[in-house]
Amino acid sequence: MLGSPALTTFQTFDAMGEFAFGEKFQCLAKSESHLFVRALFDGVGSGSALGALERYKVWTILRNTLPKSAFKMMDDLNDMVTSLSKKRRERGHVPGETDMANYLLQNKGEDEFTQKEFEGNALTLLFAGADTTATTLIFGSWLLCKNPAVMERVQGEVRGGFKSSGEIDATNVNELKYMNAVLTEIMRLYP
Repeated sequence: MLGSPALTTFQTFDAMGEFAFGEKFQCLAKSESHLFVRALFDGVGSGSALGALERYKVWTILRNTLPKSAFKMMDDLNDMVTSLSKKRRERGHVPGETDMANYLLQNKGEDEFTQKEFEGNALTLLFAGADTTATTLIFGSWLLCKNPAVMERVQGEVRGGFKSSGEIDATNVNELKYMNAVLTEIMRLYP
């Protein structure tokens, strides 16, 4: 059985996949991590370790002595980013689509992104967006459960702020002053 943190992470990666590239990872639907999500989290630890080794110039010495399997996690992550980016670039700019990649793809000429730049943006959008959102939601849920009066006030503001789901948009959500103050406090406590 999956716990709330895993489901929250799945939800945010599903949302970021669609937001960034129009890509449905289906983590929630399948109750399992998408290969990209697993490769990303496995690759982060490897990337940090490799970064430290490079900083102290040890990496240059060790690079040729390690087996190829030592690079598997980073290779998996790079392969996934390359595959996802190429797939989205092949579709090109599509008027009316709202994923972030679509906006990146409308640049032409000297403003056009190279494949490597596009891949870098893919990694940043997916990881920075999904991981920070999941962390905020997880700690936010925990803090609201510990403070039922705050949770009731947030619920009241949200439920009273809209007559229908069609009214929920960025402009109207920004009018929820108490909820936004609570979110700001959550991010201050758990950045």
